Amino acid sequence: MTSSKAQGSEKQKEAVLQVLSYFDFFQYPLTLEQIHAFLPIKAPKNRVLRSLKELERGRKVVSDKENAQYALGGHSIFFSERVSREVQTAKKLKKTSMYILLLSKMPCTRLVGLSGSCAMMNAREKDDIDMFIISAPGRIWLSRITAILLAKTFRIHRHKFTQRTQDTACLNLFFDARNMKVPTHKRNLYTAHEVIQMVPQVSKGNTYEMFLTENDWVYQYFPNMQKQSNQTEYSKYRIPIISTIVDRLELAAKAFQLSIMTKRTQEIITDTQLWFFPRDFEKTIKKKVNIS
Repeated sequence: MTSSKAQGSEKQKEAVLQVLSYFDFFQYPLTLEQIHAFLPIKAPKNRVLRSLKELERGRKVVSDKENAQYALGGHSIFFSERVSREVQTAKKLKKTSMYILLLSKMPCTRLVGLSGSCAMMNAREKDDIDMFIISAPGRIWLSRITAILLAKTFRIHRHKFTQRTQDTACLNLFFDARNMKVPTHKRNLYTAHEVIQMVPQVSKGNTYEMFLTENDWVYQYFPNMQKQSNQTEYSKYRIPIISTIVDRLELAAKAFQLSIMTKRTQEIITDTQLWFFPRDFEKTIKKKVNIS
């Protein structure tokens, strides 16, 4: 093996370990397809498999032959945990199915997506259910208050002061269809994962495809993934001429919600995006995993 080939092989193995290390933080083993998809460098799948076999022989990686999954060495327990967490996640989603169905009927809602652990079918019993919502143009505050009121009706709303988080809906992220681009300062490996891993439960028109197109920066982190083709109809997302009454309701919903909000540790409030998070999870991961 020439020096350049040896260097390329080592770089690829380092990339594979980087992917496994990221998901190790979430106690989540990966399939070959997932490792290849999240690899930070361009590489054919057969070479990724070769790197995994070499790392396994060196005991840096362990595998579950039955389910064709891989984890960092010494963490074979994650294989059985993945199975149990898939069962737990399925139970959670069943409990929120009617809530999501009703939310989908609301004219102010364009997309409802699962994010976080539920998106990867990796939720623990005590976990909540992270949801990402995209509203109709100019209806972000009506979308948010509708989602909260419905969640309260089903008794699954997670308030920031509540002690109970199990099976509750965590409604921390809302985008307006006019602006679905993640802000530049939020673009990093963690957010790229969240964008790609989000699983749409409701997507009216081509909202989900538009969301991926607007955030094609994620493919810089995952060059092996197929880029979403840009064939969306942006015109349908221009603000339509809607009755003044609904416009006023939107303004009233905004004023009311802002009046009862208390300062949180991490928040972004603009006319088209609402980010509410009790703690900066990006920083937590950066301390545990070497990401940028």
